[in-house]
Amino acid sequence: MVSERNKWEQEHAFGRWNIPLAWIKPIDASWLVIRDVDWEHVKSLAQEFTANKRYHDDISTVLWLEDHDPRPSRVGFDIKQVWELMPKRTLNSFIGGHTMEALREMHSQGVEGIPNLHQPNQRLFICTRTAKNITMIEDLGRTDNVHHNLTRKVDDREMVKAAHVGFKRIFEQKLGSGSKQENTELKKFKDRLTLQYARKDNSMVPIFSFARRMGRCWELLEAIIDGQYKKKGDKNAQVKATPLKSISVFMTMQGLEDKHCIPILERVTKGFLTLETMREQFADAKLTFRIREAILEALVMSSWEMARAKYPLTTATDFILSWRAAFKECASRKRGKEKKKEGKSVPDGFLAAVMKRQADDIDVAERRKYLPSSAVMSFFLKT
Repeated sequence: MVSERNKWEQEHAFGRWNIPLAWIKPIDASWLVIRDVDWEHVKSLAQEFTANKRYHDDISTVLWLEDHDPRPSRVGFDIKQVWELMPKRTLNSFIGGHTMEALREMHSQGVEGIPNLHQPNQRLFICTRTAKNITMIEDLGRTDNVHHNLTRKVDDREMVKAAHVGFKRIFEQKLGSGSKQENTELKKFKDRLTLQYARKDNSMVPIFSFARRMGRCWELLEAIIDGQYKKKGDKNAQVKATPLKSISVFMTMQGLEDKHCIPILERVTKGFLTLETMREQFADAKLTFRIREAILEALVMSSWEMARAKYPLTTATDFILSWRAAFKECASRKRGKEKKKEGKSVPDGFLAAVMKRQADDIDVAERRKYLPSSAVMSFFLKT
């Protein structure tokens, strides 16, 4: 991977140039955000640069070409060739983005006495927006972020967002859901991200599980981790929550389908649930589905809808709720030290209780066979 990236850099890097701030697009949602903008960090950098009369020049910028644009030659290249393409093309800083925002802030405040403040020196890359080129730019940006972890830690929220962008791009290629080609691309992307963030494979599992959520479910999750939601009990609708650095509060969500998560997440964003209550409701939902599975296994059926129609007493909500505590204890016991390979998957007495309910359902169904029809009952009532 490293040798491939080095080869790519040799083909797409066009040296260091002083590029005007006005040419480079500010970081916003339209750009593939390698790391979220920390405006407190930007402010701190601006103060540091102003005091020291110099700034960090570890900046890299990419000029995105369209397919029909002429490819500039590295031999005899001049920055004027970039100017000829502006403003029709986009320049984005993917390394040193916070430095660029700090310089932009200093420029707006009229800070003087710093060499090349208005046209900072930076490394220039030029390429088209192909999947490979975007991947390489992201790899360079993330590697730089990892190097800066000593001063600014990469948190769960940031890794989740980076993973989501990659997953979404792969899914949009329409390689075929669950196909060998799609799975290969997903594995390559996950391996690359795990390596770049210097994390152990098992520690990235919840990150990847979270990041694969799409559509409405992802919109709600992103709002919560960004703190863009109303906290429960807060009377001021304009006040937002604090962004989350860890996604541990969502661990109980793993294994639930989006359609079961969305109603709970919506209640959080509207201020009706706290994050702790959300965690409990996800756990309760998973427990409910586990009890349903156990009931279906006992009834030797595969469809919950068919089971409800045939055995209404066995599938009744009150019966499921009555076994929640026992199933929760059973799950805790399996996770504990006393867990064994042959450990029980259902609590004692559950199968017997299901069989009794099933017998009651059958008995009720048999009795109904001998009840008068509604037409007969109506006749006798009228007479």
